[in-house]
Amino acid sequence: MSRTKWSLFAIILFIALSFLILLPVAAQDGEDGEDATPTPEPTPAPTLLIDVAGIDAFPGVDLQVNARDGSGEMLDLTRQFIAVTHDGTIVDDVRLIGDVDVGTYTVLLLDLPPGVADSLPALQDAILNFASEPTMKDQVDYVVVYRVGEGEPVQLLAPTNFINGVENEFRTQPPDTDAGPTALIDTLSALLDDVSGSQPLPELRPSIVLFTDGTDAVSEAEPDAVIARAVELGIPIHTIAVDNVDLGEFATTAGREFLADLSAQTGGIGRILDEPEMVSDIWNRIAATRSNTIVRYIVPEPAAGTFDVTLSLPDMPEVPAATTTVTIPGDIPTIVFTNEPPTDENGDSAETYTVSMPTPGDELRLHFTTESGWLDGTARTIAAAQLVVNGEPGPEIDPARLDNFSAEISGLTTGLNTIALIIEDADGKQARTDDLLLMVSEGEASVPQSLRTPLTTAGLIGLILLGVVVVIVIVWLVRTILRRMRERANRPKYVDPNPRPKQRAEPTRIVDQESEATTPPVSEPTTQPEQAPPPPAPPVSGTAQFELLRTATELPQRVAVSRPEFLIGSAPTADLALVDDPDVARIQATVIQDGVVYRIFGEIDAPQLFINDLPVPDYGAQLTDGDVIAVGDVQLRFLQG
Repeated sequence: MSRTKWSLFAIILFIALSFLILLPVAAQDGEDGEDATPTPEPTPAPTLLIDVAGIDAFPGVDLQVNARDGSGEMLDLTRQFIAVTHDGTIVDDVRLIGDVDVGTYTVLLLDLPPGVADSLPALQDAILNFASEPTMKDQVDYVVVYRVGEGEPVQLLAPTNFINGVENEFRTQPPDTDAGPTALIDTLSALLDDVSGSQPLPELRPSIVLFTDGTDAVSEAEPDAVIARAVELGIPIHTIAVDNVDLGEFATTAGREFLADLSAQTGGIGRILDEPEMVSDIWNRIAATRSNTIVRYIVPEPAAGTFDVTLSLPDMPEVPAATTTVTIPGDIPTIVFTNEPPTDENGDSAETYTVSMPTPGDELRLHFTTESGWLDGTARTIAAAQLVVNGEPGPEIDPARLDNFSAEISGLTTGLNTIALIIEDADGKQARTDDLLLMVSEGEASVPQSLRTPLTTAGLIGLILLGVVVVIVIVWLVRTILRRMRERANRPKYVDPNPRPKQRAEPTRIVDQESEATTPPVSEPTTQPEQAPPPPAPPVSGTAQFELLRTATELPQRVAVSRPEFLIGSAPTADLALVDDPDVARIQATVIQDGVVYRIFGEIDAPQLFINDLPVPDYGAQLTDGDVIAVGDVQLRFLQG
């Protein structure tokens, strides 16, 4: 062959090889030319989805809301006005409860032509870095692994929510390259159509992570169709560019530009495998989609049935409204507080009850009345009931007393407090009252009348009995005092015509009225040693007597109570004259006989009188057989005849 022919053959061969290399890129990028199809540039829009709608404690309905901006970041609903309609009626009571982990569903798609073999260790490390806390939450987030096939995805790892499941797959069976060509676009298109049906739980947030060099020589599907489908499904495609040593610089650059465009238009992130610190941005974005926001609304008109629900953000009109349906069964319980509504100081209706207590936080006893039932009107059994104070579990309530009960409430703080009651029937269905608002201040204890514990029948009977006892005691005391006053008023006042000192050189003798014998001569008083009183001597039958146990006055051992008003004192004219005892007043005491009953009264201005070591009160004391009367050193024993 001539030299000219060899040159022509080399030129043709170069053109053919260049065409083969640039053809895959042209199929994806759409090079400028008359036959090139313009690449659409759909822009990911914010999304607002209701993943789950369920009844928490009726009439509360909980909506698990997935709210994302165009880049896939979670919207902060605390800064948004949230509008909800239930069966076409605008809901007044809408609350943000918080976030809940619903989990993620990450699809790893590996496109591994022969030229990426050197990048496999870095690819393996990136996947293992993803399958770890906190980017993957064990038993919450799911991962499935595919590799690009000739037109359909080939599953390498079934969906798993265990971190060690991913680790075991990639540590024991590291990925290897494919032997032949791979259909990246066709595989990606088939995978998008299958994601919704293959994810283990419908509320999981799906996303695709694509490891590839960005080239495709055999796919029939158009890249723009794949992008449009991903945007329609709301599934972001994150791309990680893998270096292929078999590609030239031009093809490598074109492939990476295609991947960056693919991720940007679907709400994903595009990164390069050789920059692991940048790849972590993808893992963090996926982890950020794990949570949903719980929006709770109160059904305006409780009724059984299936109702349309719409949730929207009026301040963000670019965010499309989310719709769903909620089914309310007829056998669900209901309960409401029936306490008299609160009023202000002027008696006008108010929103909160006002309470003051010396130390907020201490227990406060409050009374509640409720009305419960079921939507279908059929009576069933309430198995449990519990108060909720400021969102925290409070005291449990006896279901049998649910309509009218009192409870000790703790955990109240200065300021606004909320109290609610949750009940649960035998089937586990729950109902909740509206929040009762309580404004607590520090001060003297004060509770509104409608929250005070009423007086029960048993308590009323107890109070009546206590009042009767108090009246009886008061009447007895008054009668006793009046009787004592009458006795004192009717008693003749003793006046000694010849007052003289109590100490006498010659004590006066007193003759025992019951004895005919005379007493021995009076001698000088002697000091007697302290000793226990001798046992009482039997009295003369039918006559009360005083037995002299210790005295300085010489008298018979026993002196009879000779008249109904018997005087004891140091005066010679006293019925029992203790003339030689200096501790005894001239009239020390009076003994009054009332039938067979004897009472002794001490004079107000006389020394203290004791009976059995106990002082005699002003209203006197009743004498019983064997009582020992003492004044100073004098001791007498009363003997009942």
